Amino acid sequence: MPKGATVNNYYRDLNLDESVAHVRYEYDNKNFNREYFASYPKEVLVFRYTGDDLNFDVKPVSMHPGNVTVNNGEIKIVGKLKRQ
Repeated sequence: MPKGATVNNYYRDLNLDESVAHVRYEYDNKNFNREYFASYPKEVLVFRYTGDDLNFDVKPVSMHPGNVTVNNGEIKIVGKLKRQ
């Protein structure tokens, strides 16, 4: 999205009971959605992006060791954070 772009119908929420956050908006007459989920016991963060016309590059960069795999449109990054 270009810097300074105008979005319409922006909505976000946070459900603390389910540890899920949502963001929805419209840009250039197309709908976009983001969903975030976190589980401390399972040690996982999940990000899901959906929309009418998704086209973007993902370049995962981390200071922590891990492995990145791509399979059928799903990007998985697995690793452990070092304790300080």
